[in-house]
Amino acid sequence: MQIEEEILLPIPREIRTFLLEASDVIYGHLEPVTAADPYSHTYLPEVTANAWANGVDRHLLPICQVGHNYYCAEPDGEIVYWQD
Repeated sequence: MQIEEEILLPIPREIRTFLLEASDVIYGHLEPVTAADPYSHTYLPEVTANAWANGVDRHLLPICQVGHNYYCAEPDGEIVYWQD
């Protein structure tokens, strides 16, 4: 996947499925990352770069930004909440 090359991080299988099937769904004010539109504010490489610049550990893959905090995927696919 091209995005994995851009972020230099493998995307867990469950997150890859999510990106392909449901990442365009918005739930209230929560907007998950997307993989289709590089000009979107939810584009995974952009969100990842910002999250890492804000202190998120580089092994975590941000999947949703909430203010200055992030829901992230661990390498094994477990979802964690990272707080600034």
